[in-house]
Amino acid sequence: DWTFHAVAAQLLLGATHLYHERDGGWYGGFPYFLGKSLVEIPMSMIPTLIYVTISYWMVDINPSFVVFLQYLGTLIILMLCSTSVALCLAATTPNGTVAGIFGGIVLIILMLTSGFFVTTD
Repeated sequence: DWTFHAVAAQLLLGATHLYHERDGGWYGGFPYFLGKSLVEIPMSMIPTLIYVTISYWMVDINPSFVVFLQYLGTLIILMLCSTSVALCLAATTPNGTVAGIFGGIVLIILMLTSGFFVTTD
């Protein structure tokens, strides 16, 4: 959730350029989404790597390095997926207000279907 809001806030700063250039016919939503996603990969991985390295060993979850790499890989994939969802919404919606509305709807659907609210009884 915090990843989506961080990316959405960042996109709203540059959204004026995106919407202006898309309306002018310079490029569509997909090239923007693809280019921005590729640029975001290292920018998303570095903070995740720092966070996971500090928190994993500080909490002492499991001293195995293989388990640490699995945990790191899982969080990097989660970060990239949430960044891609936010970028996709920004690239396909006409303005930031609509992107915020659809972002909230997508987050609610993802939370409801993620299994957190499913009872086992």
